[in-house]
Amino acid sequence: MKTFLFWVLFGILLALVSCQPSGVIKDLNTGLTVTYSGGLKPKECFIVKTDDGGRVSGKKIPLNGFKFSIIIAGVEGYNKLKNGKVSLGCELEITEKESNASVLSVKDALKGEYDAKLAETLNADFMTGTPMKAGKEYIFKAKFYDKNGKGKITAQVALTTE
Repeated sequence: MKTFLFWVLFGILLALVSCQPSGVIKDLNTGLTVTYSGGLKPKECFIVKTDDGGRVSGKKIPLNGFKFSIIIAGVEGYNKLKNGKVSLGCELEITEKESNASVLSVKDALKGEYDAKLAETLNADFMTGTPMKAGKEYIFKAKFYDKNGKGKITAQVALTTE
């Protein structure tokens, strides 16, 4: 009887854990990798040029003043607040790959509450420039998290400046 009860409880626990989606989405054009867990789940990811909205393809970008956004679209699974809004956090990071030197580090870039419909699409905006150097590979990373739950989404891409 104890064995049966153990397996029933184990099955319930496994079902509860599997209700929290986790996984990986990859943009094969750029190498952008998005991981998600804790309830948040995106549908797609890509990188766009800020100036014209065109998609970035390849792994090389201009060195000076190139603005781009990592887009994570179709996000669902937020823990909504009583007013129906969501509370998000965002961390941005740029690191030079070879030396692991930090170029940019921003903690908790988002404040306040947001309409849940608006939060279905997440943008992380970046721009190249000083102190970056031509021919170096940089890791651009954005981490979004649900401040009212355990959900998180991390986007990371390695791009070379030219």
